[in-house]
Amino acid sequence: MQRAAQAVVGEHDFSSFCRKATILIDGKEEEASLTREVISIAVKSEGSFVEIWVTATSFVTKWFGQL
Repeated sequence: MQRAAQAVVGEHDFSSFCRKATILIDGKEEEASLTREVISIAVKSEGSFVEIWVTATSFVTKWFGQL
């Protein structure tokens, strides 16, 4: 599981998993980037429980709650 999780490390575009995001720049609404960099991911399992620890530059709002 830990080895497979390493495929998530790196820069990825999460727009397929989210609704379109917008930001306000100089009074104009612009489409926000949903590209994020996952710096590290660690998986720990104990019995029937699995913990996944993710370090990233930022997170897409509400995305991990959908996993």
